[in-house]
Amino acid sequence: MALNDIFKIQYKCELIRLGQKNDGGYLICKKSIAKTEYLVSLGISDDFSFEEEFLNIKKGDIKIKCYDDILDQFFLIKKIIFSLLRAIYEKKFQVFKLQIKKFINYRKLKKKILFEKKKINRNDLDEILTQIDNNQIHLKIDIEGNEYSLLDEIL
Repeated sequence: MALNDIFKIQYKCELIRLGQKNDGGYLICKKSIAKTEYLVSLGISDDFSFEEEFLNIKKGDIKIKCYDDILDQFFLIKKIIFSLLRAIYEKKFQVFKLQIKKFINYRKLKKKILFEKKKINRNDLDEILTQIDNNQIHLKIDIEGNEYSLLDEIL
């Protein structure tokens, strides 16, 4: 499948990285951040660093909706418990501290970002995008190989 010309880069732009330095971080055109009024993120797992940095750059002047079929408070608590047990066994507490920090950030961000525990398919994406009465949308998809199944719907 070939992408429509509308999705091809039309001009040079300054790229900046948002999110973690490994998986969960993305390069994005700085100008597009300024124009974005709505961020829709599909596939978060426990990494919402991209969304957090996007929100900080926009100074809260943006609506963000995140969808993932596993992310919720209970999932993060399970990760804390698992990382604590691992930390005790290995006597390394860095991962445990990171999980605590993620949990605290999640609780803070829930006041500014809508997190919905839901697996997204083509019909769901169509419904989500139809409900948003705005054409300044940034769509971030990281659904472990299922991104391609949504391309037709995006086009």
